[in-house]
Amino acid sequence: MSEKPRSSHPIYSLLPMDIEGFGPLTELALDLRWSWNHGADEVWQQLDADLRDRTRYPRIVLQTVSRGRIENLFADPVFRTQVSDFIKAKRQN
Repeated sequence: MSEKPRSSHPIYSLLPMDIEGFGPLTELALDLRWSWNHGADEVWQQLDADLRDRTRYPRIVLQTVSRGRIENLFADPVFRTQVSDFIKAKRQN
């Protein structure tokens, strides 16, 4: 997978890509190897724990969670650091 998410993927038209830092989260959700990485479970739980537990599918969680919830999480530097750390690890592989 390339270093940058492919903006031509259909999911990008459905997501709030204008939220700073959201692109890397989308990149994780679309990369099956990383979206199913159990180390990243906490990220998906924070977005919507109930939906994540029911579906176990990060892409669905990402498409379903409210914009307000996403904005609140990205306002938290700890959450942003978690996502950033996963992206760094993903790109090193």
